[in-house]
Amino acid sequence: MRESILKAVSLGGLSQSSLSRTGKRRVSRFLLSLTLFMVLAFQPAPDMKGALIVHVAGLRNSNGQIIFSLYNRKDGFPGDSSKTFRYATSGIISDSCMVTFENLPFGQYALFCFHDENSDKKFDRTWYGKPTEGVAFSNNVHGSILGSPSFEDAKFDFRSREDSLKLTISYF
Repeated sequence: MRESILKAVSLGGLSQSSLSRTGKRRVSRFLLSLTLFMVLAFQPAPDMKGALIVHVAGLRNSNGQIIFSLYNRKDGFPGDSSKTFRYATSGIISDSCMVTFENLPFGQYALFCFHDENSDKKFDRTWYGKPTEGVAFSNNVHGSILGSPSFEDAKFDFRSREDSLKLTISYF
């Protein structure tokens, strides 16, 4: 009898059989919660993508089109169009244009675009390399007499569902 009283006191007034039912429920709830947490915690993250809207101004006329090359690495930027991550073209309305890159994964990018005035889909230059068509780069960086800006200078972070860039075309 004394042992029964001691057990009841030490168990907070619960009998051994009720403790095991309560304990089993607690363990079951814990295991269910742990399982649910593990399932949710290790689900693949949803694709982090968004839309990048690019506005271009400063065009000297409405001839031709604007060609956009979006790069996600420095390799090939900006001259090698075969290494472009995304490519787009846009018509010109009132000396400006806009293009949207949809479903663009979050990351770092650099953008190069040019005013293809003669619609030949080529970036035209003089025999000594001077551009004969207008150009723009992300961050509105400019090249030097020695060439185009680097990927590092033109790169930007894209990390939202919708973001925009405003570029101004430069003519030389």
